[in-house]
Amino acid sequence: MDGQLRGLAHRPQYHLISQGAYAGWLSDPNGPIYANGRYHVFYQAATTAQMRAKPAPYHTPDPISWGHMSSTDLTHWVQHPMAITPAPPGSFEGDDVYSGAVVQDPSDGAVISFFACAAADARPPGRDNNAVCYARSIDANITNFTKYNGTHGSVVLYVPQAMGNASNELLPIAGSQFVFRNASGSNWLMMMGSMRRRDDSMAVLLFSSPDLAPTSQWRYLGPMFEDSGLAGGGWCPYFAPIDPTDPTTVMLAVNDFVGRGTLTAPHYRFTGGSPFSRLDGGLAHVSAAFVGKDPKKRSAIVMRWLIGAPSCAVIPGRRRTGGGGTPACDPKHVDDVQNAWGWVGVHSLPITVGVARGVVRNAAGLSYRVVEEVEGLRLPHTHRRTMAASAAVPDGRILWHPDVTGVALELRVNVTLPYSSAAKLGCHAGLVVRATADGAEQTTVALWASDDAELVINRTLASTAFNVSSPDMLQRLPLPSAMLGRTTELIVYVDHSVIEVFVGDVAIMSSRVYPSAANLADRVGTFLSPACPGLKMGALLSWSMADVYA
Repeated sequence: MDGQLRGLAHRPQYHLISQGAYAGWLSDPNGPIYANGRYHVFYQAATTAQMRAKPAPYHTPDPISWGHMSSTDLTHWVQHPMAITPAPPGSFEGDDVYSGAVVQDPSDGAVISFFACAAADARPPGRDNNAVCYARSIDANITNFTKYNGTHGSVVLYVPQAMGNASNELLPIAGSQFVFRNASGSNWLMMMGSMRRRDDSMAVLLFSSPDLAPTSQWRYLGPMFEDSGLAGGGWCPYFAPIDPTDPTTVMLAVNDFVGRGTLTAPHYRFTGGSPFSRLDGGLAHVSAAFVGKDPKKRSAIVMRWLIGAPSCAVIPGRRRTGGGGTPACDPKHVDDVQNAWGWVGVHSLPITVGVARGVVRNAAGLSYRVVEEVEGLRLPHTHRRTMAASAAVPDGRILWHPDVTGVALELRVNVTLPYSSAAKLGCHAGLVVRATADGAEQTTVALWASDDAELVINRTLASTAFNVSSPDMLQRLPLPSAMLGRTTELIVYVDHSVIEVFVGDVAIMSSRVYPSAANLADRVGTFLSPACPGLKMGALLSWSMADVYA
């Protein structure tokens, strides 16, 4: 199978992925918004031609634009032309359109983008060449943005090189801004990610402007959030209300992490009521929440960028041996895959984030559910309900389900993990997906009971060609101990190379797999370990899922 055909075999069919003439690189979701009857998602983008034009070796294409897709139902996505493209070489704003956010101007309905740009060296003294740039769209479909054209092109804010005093110096990061209006309507506020110099911990800074005019001055107000326990830059921060009864209860997202707390006027200092944890415990990076009034009045609809490069052997001949004889990836293999396939990057299924109400809760006190519209992708007459594995496979072997096959599936099964310490050690139950007829290639998704509960995705047999030694071949996510002794729904979405796993409404872990057998790796099985009193698995529910791009 050549690279292009293999790329099609691994290409998701019901997740958001760039299409047609604009297929290519897709990464950070930028400024998702509901406006004029449609959900719009902007994202970091480059076309296949742009990826192939950049000399090797490369890992991120250049130049970067804002791609654009929209939908009426969060599942069937229409590809639009690039929303914002780079300026010509030598311009003040630089030659890339990096991450940012959008906001709708209530005065005329225009959608304004505040995006990051690498400004030219005409910056003022004490300012960084990372900057915030400005573009505006006044058409109903948000397909035509016009950049501000001021003294420094579209630049409206040169990011200070450092904020605060020497003992608590904060380094702002352009590409991490989120804009919202204060409760009284008197000012607009911009959140900007930052990193504290002394310990590399995350922070979010707050700026204020009286209006959205590109000529307005953004005044620094101070830190909105600081957490010495979170390392790394504060990329792509945002907040979203999550409690319909209390608009001050919000989810704050910074980089890969989310926390629940309160955000109140007039100072808008985030007060955390829960520890921060990763939104997705698997192969996901930054996320973004839709702004605008959702017609179903859902408070927070969030999408994540799912990462995870294909195996070294997807393109023949791109393998090498690492130190000590350990197989390792050639750094150029991702570039080869992009050139052969013509696409890379995918967004998660949209989820709603709310306040956890159940007995079993994650550390952040948040609940996660896939939006109800995804149920509309279930194909008619494909629903299967199989026998319970706990009644059919007492010896721990895999129970294969010959009437449940496919590479685009929704799978649901109830699992009860034992509570007593004598019974729970090493007890586990779960699903086998993307398996070949002989079982040589397979990926398992299991709930484990030990001292606490745990979700494990085992990719060590995901591909006979994926012989790369990597610690994340065995993905592990701790779960609340309150899950022991209770029944939990394990939900698995399989979409070719994408696997998204939900443990009730408590946890998410995503993964990527690339079986060498491609679409022939379509078997599904269930299993549970033997000699585990109290370990139970219910009947498997399954649906084949539609191809939204067919």
